[in-house]
Amino acid sequence: MAAFYLYYPDLIAILLSAILLGMYSLQRPYPTNSGSIYLYMLCVTMILGISDLFAWSVIRLHPESALWLKYLIQVPCLLCYISLNCGFYYYILFISKGEYCGLFNKLFGISLWVITSAFIITTPFTHFIEDLSVPGEVIMGPFYLWMFIINGLLLVADIAITLSFRKYLSRLQVGAAFTGIVLIFAAAIIQYHYPNEHVISVAAAIVGVVCYAALEDPSNYFFNGSKCYNDKAFYIAVGKSIKSRKDRIIIFRIEGYEYVSHMLDEVHIRQLGEELGTFFRKIYGRYYTFCLSNDIYAAVVSREWTDAASEAISAFGGYLSVDDTKVAASLKVTELNPAHFSSSSDVRHIVETVIQQHLEGDGQRVNEMTKESLEMRDNEQRILQCVRHAIKNDGFEIWYQPIYEDRSGKFVSAEALIRLRDNLNENGGFIPPSVFIPLAERNGLIVQIGEIVFESVCKFYTESKLEKLGVEYIEVNLSPIQCVQQDLTLRLQNIMRRYGIGPEHINLEITETAQSRDKHVMQRNIRTLLNRGVTFSLDDFGTGFSNIDNLASLPVSLIKFDKSLIDNALADENSRIILGSLLKMLKCLKYKCVAEGVENEETLAMVREMGCDYFQGYLFSRPVPSPEYIQFLKKN
Repeated sequence: MAAFYLYYPDLIAILLSAILLGMYSLQRPYPTNSGSIYLYMLCVTMILGISDLFAWSVIRLHPESALWLKYLIQVPCLLCYISLNCGFYYYILFISKGEYCGLFNKLFGISLWVITSAFIITTPFTHFIEDLSVPGEVIMGPFYLWMFIINGLLLVADIAITLSFRKYLSRLQVGAAFTGIVLIFAAAIIQYHYPNEHVISVAAAIVGVVCYAALEDPSNYFFNGSKCYNDKAFYIAVGKSIKSRKDRIIIFRIEGYEYVSHMLDEVHIRQLGEELGTFFRKIYGRYYTFCLSNDIYAAVVSREWTDAASEAISAFGGYLSVDDTKVAASLKVTELNPAHFSSSSDVRHIVETVIQQHLEGDGQRVNEMTKESLEMRDNEQRILQCVRHAIKNDGFEIWYQPIYEDRSGKFVSAEALIRLRDNLNENGGFIPPSVFIPLAERNGLIVQIGEIVFESVCKFYTESKLEKLGVEYIEVNLSPIQCVQQDLTLRLQNIMRRYGIGPEHINLEITETAQSRDKHVMQRNIRTLLNRGVTFSLDDFGTGFSNIDNLASLPVSLIKFDKSLIDNALADENSRIILGSLLKMLKCLKYKCVAEGVENEETLAMVREMGCDYFQGYLFSRPVPSPEYIQFLKKN
């Protein structure tokens, strides 16, 4: 009975290892380094349990057995001990995302294993570890303690790795690592003091259960219980691709999925997900297809497969099928070359950016994204952060560039120009409006910015008593998006009323592109504000596709000629004739004209001769902060 009792730990170890091996293998987990080590540990645990059973049977129950047979059975047991400890060491290395997997650390574990294995293998001749020559007895050799010292060194290394790289690990991973360390340490202590107790194998099996539950459950690598691997598996594959530099990464977004999903219940959504996963797996293979979200899939393919993306687009068919209903859908694709990236974190960042921006592009065009693209997007995100910070903390500056009236010889107006400092950099300079304004427009921030500028101008005009300094009005840019806001007129009137500024002191600058959004709403807003006394000017005239039809449909009183048109006229006779003819025509139509970009006397003489009413440019003044603008007015 006592002998049978001693079998229990080994039987439990064998049973647990077999169950874990079966469960793990049947689910076909994604192949990972940590997964391979885990399988190795389970196999060694099972071999250890079996070897222990035979060793006990031969050495203890059949002491008359041949000496060579005893060693033949006992040596594998001892090798399994050290192999388990080394295996757990490498397992900790790999779950720490390989951050500790330098050459030294790899050689450290292997060296200890080789030295200890040499002692074990030569034990039948040297008796370094154990002496089995006495029937029914196991006598500890001079280096028996060595195995446990090595075990201690490996456990100390495990602790150092876990603590050093805990920021790369989840709490669950850290907890599982320390649980395994404690179990192995406790088992080693018991085994050393009580050699007849077979606890190493059962401790290893329990560690296997802990690792399975916390770290190696194959379902952790599948998307929402489907048969498609998830983002966790994807980034492991990406890391391998970066090292090999032989693959390409393709990311697919299914346009139309969101619309379809609103029509379905959970059962049909899951069914649709399975069908999509099957579609991509048939093309790219089980181990190379990944589902990152319900409508985002990825594939890792060979660089030689140049038409890999096109094959999926062609096979997709342009629709999603739900039961008997077909709904229009398409694939938008982004390709990444891992050779452009140094780590999987770079790819993770760019994938998140791609998903966030919904794979920008039209139709089924295939986009390629490089590290330079990522850096550009990072810079855009940083600028957007500056913009949001400025909106929240009143961080915009409004500068003013004086406008000279030729008839009166006075500075009767100014254009309000927004400025943004790089508030994320202590020594940061200004971010050009040409950079942050388009970003603000694309990200829904331009309306807030426009109101900030308008309110700042109204406040400045009344508090600084600009009218007494000869300033008749201030020109304020109105973005195309602002122009089509349904409540634009109400918002602007409320601000003017709040600061007690007359509408005649405001001139709103618009561009021709404003009409391309919602012409009727824009014209209604302009008419309402005109009726209240606000005037309008057409900015950047002469750029793009300016035409008389657009001009006739815009109720503006002032035309501002873009600097590029002025510069061309100065450099080219034909351009000068065209500019002169335009000015003459506009004067006949009773428009007032402003020449922008007047930087020298030659330019001033030309536009004055052509009949421009107002001049704006560096010849008179650069854009200046409001205090300097006040001083400028007082001097002039």
